[in-house]
Amino acid sequence: MVAGRRGLGVALVMPVVMAVAVVTAAEPSPRDVRRQIDAVDTLLTGKNPGRAAASLAEAIAGLEAMQALPQPPAGLKFLSERAERARAELQKAGVDVSRLVVPTPAASPAVAPARPQAARPASATGISFARRVAPFLVSNCGRCHVAGRKGGFQMSSYEQLLRSAKVSPGMGKTSELVEVILSGEMPPGGGRVAADDVSMLIAWIDAGAKCDADPTADLATVARAAVPQPAAGPVAASRPLPLKPGDVSLAADVAPVILAQCVNCHGDRDPESNLRLTNLEAMLKGGRAGSAVVPGKSADSLLVKKLRGAGIEGQRMPLGKDPLPEAQIAMIARWIDQGARIDLLSPQDSLETLAAAGRSKRLSDDQLSKIRFTAGEKLWARVIPDEPPVVKTGAGFALVGNLPSERME
Repeated sequence: MVAGRRGLGVALVMPVVMAVAVVTAAEPSPRDVRRQIDAVDTLLTGKNPGRAAASLAEAIAGLEAMQALPQPPAGLKFLSERAERARAELQKAGVDVSRLVVPTPAASPAVAPARPQAARPASATGISFARRVAPFLVSNCGRCHVAGRKGGFQMSSYEQLLRSAKVSPGMGKTSELVEVILSGEMPPGGGRVAADDVSMLIAWIDAGAKCDADPTADLATVARAAVPQPAAGPVAASRPLPLKPGDVSLAADVAPVILAQCVNCHGDRDPESNLRLTNLEAMLKGGRAGSAVVPGKSADSLLVKKLRGAGIEGQRMPLGKDPLPEAQIAMIARWIDQGARIDLLSPQDSLETLAAAGRSKRLSDDQLSKIRFTAGEKLWARVIPDEPPVVKTGAGFALVGNLPSERME
């Protein structure tokens, strides 16, 4: 009886397996073929040439099937060129590629050259790479993939973007750059791209992903030239000005917040978007998107817009952290509206120095003395860690050293 049940079980499973086989025979898509070609490099890197060759064979079969369609999808020439490059890599790795013959479809007018030599007119859709696409890419992807090379992918120029194969000319919705945006994978940190911007990017790629700027130029430079800079407000004072009752202090109020929330990414070393928030002078100078602070005009100041996440391209700041309390943002806005004045030291002094000076102004003599004495002890411990110091204190001073007690006196 048990054997009979097992035999019956096998008979029932067979139609299910056959049904699965029918499902997998679906018509290939450009997205599937692109992923199969992408897998070749990954598998070769993982020392798996056999699977890499099988993946390319599947991609070639997909290309042949799509080429035989009454209306082949756009971008087949571009995919064929990529498949041919993958075949060459397999051959370099010692794989027999004699049976892997990549079909050569008719040239498509929608395919852009991989290495354009000169600027071309905007695409037939009227979408300008210089005026529309470059600013969009810098704003939404600039931190990780224009200024940086996160995940091994960088697009510091149009030419580099095309070489990366993240954009498939003529294939807007199936280009990897668009896919990661539509899936929500990018931009990271929960950021979202406006639907109109995604439609613009797809239309530009569908029309051939043409470039109307120098294809080798820095993408951030191209984008910045296309974006009108806000009119400068009143120039901040170059010397400290006394505060009125109720005024916000850059040193005591604003600097500590910026140091805690912003300087990790916008410090002096390799700052994101070339924006340094290390002193007032740097804040007024700004970065790729212009000045961070427009004295007297908080509503036009990029710093306030980014902190509130309103009226901006790209993401709210600070990136990857909780939004700042509105009271803190309002305090920064009030400081800007009162003229972005400096109340201690100079615009060239670091915010760290300003914050320390601002903190000291609000401390009693005793409190300040204790802080300075603690700092002195730490400094001694760094310089001569294996020798305890001799300490002499008096009214308004503390002497730390290693001289005999009589000489210290």
